Amino acid sequence: MKSESRKTAIPLKCGIIFLFLLSELNCSFAQNDTSFTFVKPTGTIQELLAAPQSKPKANTYYLLALSQAQKGNNRLALTTVERGLQIEPENISLLKLRGGIFARTGNEAEAVKDFQKVIELDPYDDYAVKSLKLLQPKIAYTAPRVIPPKQSSESPVSTPEGQNSSVKKDTPEKKILESSYFETIRIKQKCFFGLSALKRAYESLVQEKPDEKGKLNINTMIEKKYLSASPICPEAGELSIQGDVPACSKHGSFNTLESEVTMVFSDFNKGMQAKFGRVLVEAQKSFEQVIVQYPKWAEARYQLADTYFRQGMDENAILEVRKCLDIDPKNIDAKMLLANLYFKTGKKEAALNILEQVQKSNGDNVYGLSARSLTSAIKSGRLYYQIFPPY
Repeated sequence: MKSESRKTAIPLKCGIIFLFLLSELNCSFAQNDTSFTFVKPTGTIQELLAAPQSKPKANTYYLLALSQAQKGNNRLALTTVERGLQIEPENISLLKLRGGIFARTGNEAEAVKDFQKVIELDPYDDYAVKSLKLLQPKIAYTAPRVIPPKQSSESPVSTPEGQNSSVKKDTPEKKILESSYFETIRIKQKCFFGLSALKRAYESLVQEKPDEKGKLNINTMIEKKYLSASPICPEAGELSIQGDVPACSKHGSFNTLESEVTMVFSDFNKGMQAKFGRVLVEAQKSFEQVIVQYPKWAEARYQLADTYFRQGMDENAILEVRKCLDIDPKNIDAKMLLANLYFKTGKKEAALNILEQVQKSNGDNVYGLSARSLTSAIKSGRLYYQIFPPY
C-alpha cells in the first residue's frame, strides 16, 4: 500500500482521482471532467444492526470501518474490515468498502480484486461495476444478458456539455434512526461499561496467573479482589466470560458492543470533552457532525444548543433547542434552556409559560424548585444579567 499520508486524492494509473464523501459510501470519480456518482449501499444503520444481538455482526464492523474511513483513518478502517470479513467473508458491503479504501490509497491491484469478487456475488452491483471499469479501462465488463437488468435510480453520466443519459426520479426519502434508538444505545453503553470493568479484571488476574486463563468466572474475580462487585447489565442480562471475552446474554459480546457504542458515541464524546474543557468552537463542530449523522438524537441537539448558548449565539441556540424538544418533548434540561433563552432575548411571557409547565410536572424536585425560583425572580422585575451574571 502506498503512503497513508495521501488521504484526500491519489492519482491512479488512468488519471482517475478517488474521493470519499463524508456522509455515505458514495464515491465520486473525475476523469476528463466527466463525473460519475455511485449509488448508496442499501440498508439503514438500524436495519444493519437488526441481527441477533448475541452474535457478532459483520455489518457492525462495516459501520465502524466506514466511520473510520470517513475520518481518514484508512489503516484502522482496513483492520476493522478484516475483522468483519472473518465473520462473513462474502459480505458485499465490507468488500466494497475495502476496495474503495484500496483505491483511495493507491493500491489499485487489490481494489480490482475486491470489486471483481463483488461482481461475482452480484453482477449488477453498480458501484463495483463502475469502479472496476474506471480502475481497468482496458478490461470491458458486460453483465450477463440472460438476467434482466435491475432498475437503477442513479444518474451515472453527466458531461460539461450537459449530456445526461439518465435522470434520477422519485428518489426515496433517506431513512434515519428514530429517537428511540439512542435510548437503546445509551442502555447498551452502560452494559458496555460493565463488560469493560469485567475485561480489565480478567486481564489483570490472568497476567498474574496465566494458568487460569479460560477458567475464571466473575465470582473468582470478586474473591480475588479484582472486582468489588459483579457488574450489572441495566436490562438484567447475565454477564460472563466466554473463552477470553466478556459477554452479556442480552447485548452480546464485548467486541460487538464496543463496535456499536464506539461508532455512535465517538464524535459525541469528543464534543463533550471539548465542552467540559471550554473549547466551545471544537465542541460545536463535533455536535454539528453528530446531528448530520443522527438528526433525531435529542441529547446531541440539546448539547449543540447549549454550546451555541455559551458562545452567545442565541438565535442558533433557540432553533436547535426547539428541534430537541420536537424530538423529545419531555427533555427538562432543554425546557429550562429555552426558558433562559426566551428571557434573555426579551420574550418574558414565553419564558414564564415554560417555567410554569416545568413547575407543574416536577413538583418539589430540583427542576421544580429551580423553575419556581426563576419565576419569582423574573416577576420581581430583575433583569436577565442580574439573575444570570456572565461567567
